[in-house]
Amino acid sequence: MFAIWHAPPALNVAGASPPWEIIMSLDVVEIALDRLTDWSTFEKLASEIMRDEGYPDIRPLGGVHDGGEDAAVERYFEATGRRFRVVFQYTLRSDVSVKLDDTIRRLETSGAQFQKLVIVTSAQISSETQAALRRRAREARFGAGYL
Repeated sequence: MFAIWHAPPALNVAGASPPWEIIMSLDVVEIALDRLTDWSTFEKLASEIMRDEGYPDIRPLGGVHDGGEDAAVERYFEATGRRFRVVFQYTLRSDVSVKLDDTIRRLETSGAQFQKLVIVTSAQISSETQAALRRRAREARFGAGYL
């Protein structure tokens, strides 16, 4: 599963499987993200926003040599005995497709185990680009034949 979270003008979550949904449009967040250039501050802000967006147990990891993981959420479902791990990658880069490829490579190299990847960016991304990124992430994870 793959998601993109971005702003401005609206903040969206784009998942590898539905739903695609607009989750908020906050002027304050838009202004802050639009003017932010410091990656460390962006990572802190992104983790706080993700905490408010349904990941209250997010754990910032970050750092320069983080293996592609800026933050993570780990949940264990006792009834099924299954673990669900979400990895977050934060970026101020406008070339999100290059960042996605780099992140996937780094996650594979580090042997990271996860069920969902969320890329958080301040860049505006068209719906066509989001769909292309979603396909690319699926193919990288499951092979070109995966639908």
